[in-house]
Amino acid sequence: MRNNQIHFKDHSANEILELAAVFRKSKILLTACEIGIFTLLENNHQTSKEIAYELNSDERATDRLLASLCILDLIYKENENYKNTPSTSKFLVKSSDHYLGDMKHFSQLWDTWGELTEVIYKGSALSNKPVSEKSPEWIESYMDSLHSSYKHEAKEIVSYIKLKNVTNVFEVGCGSGLNIIEFLKENPNLNITAIDYNEVIIQTKKNLANENIVDKVKLIGGDIFDYKIEDKYDLIFISFVLDEYSIWDNVNIMTKCYRALNKGGMLVIHDNIIDENRISPEHSVLYSINMLLNTNKGDTYTETDFWIMLRESGFHNIKRIDTEVGTSLMFAEKTTIL
Repeated sequence: MRNNQIHFKDHSANEILELAAVFRKSKILLTACEIGIFTLLENNHQTSKEIAYELNSDERATDRLLASLCILDLIYKENENYKNTPSTSKFLVKSSDHYLGDMKHFSQLWDTWGELTEVIYKGSALSNKPVSEKSPEWIESYMDSLHSSYKHEAKEIVSYIKLKNVTNVFEVGCGSGLNIIEFLKENPNLNITAIDYNEVIIQTKKNLANENIVDKVKLIGGDIFDYKIEDKYDLIFISFVLDEYSIWDNVNIMTKCYRALNKGGMLVIHDNIIDENRISPEHSVLYSINMLLNTNKGDTYTETDFWIMLRESGFHNIKRIDTEVGTSLMFAEKTTIL
């Protein structure tokens, strides 16, 4: 009989205390990005006094922030001047093609994560509002932040999807348009239709216009639960949407997708997938808390959960591919006509 050993890390007292205080490092990074420290330093190696003058901030407070960024190895100090590290220049300076510093979506989660204790007792989100109730400024900021932070992942995700025999594509929850952009880079001849909330579609159009492809895509503002998909598609793509809803809500969405596919058509789901024991991988476990705090019924689902939802909706030939960016793709085929 195989000996199944349970592995865990035995923390020291200091490690437990460090874990309790790790939020401080996150907030230092988010604040530095928000006020533009790294972009300011890129071309001007400056003292804390000069940086405070440029930011119109308090000199003493600015000096303490800069010192903290040095401790995190995000910048360094040479004589009295602060400078970016190579990785900071690459990822946190606005002019860089690899810029990740628009992290407002993380900052906007700060308040809801502060409600975790109350949510554990209540069992559902305290502050979750539908998109229609959020301000246009909030939506624009959030969409811009997501677009900036995850554009490097979209190309990776789309590369796993075979588009050779695909003509018509439908995307459920197109967000900022990142996936649409990469689909059309892979195959400029695709006919793409995409749906998201009216307030989000405004931002989708803006990003597609920046790529000169807005006229190539049919964008629909609305709720997928209310919208009837009338055309037939070879591929339907859903990225980070199903984790916002319950299993039976997702069966509803998937059944709608099944009926909208041509025979032999494929549904591709991109999401975090949590292991069957629900205690790994780390990013999926933490993401399940994020869903608890920011949705009414959402969750992180196991591969078995997705398999059951897909089979309940009529799909066959289900397979999973794990990506290089830590997320997963579930592929499912329509083999019969409903």
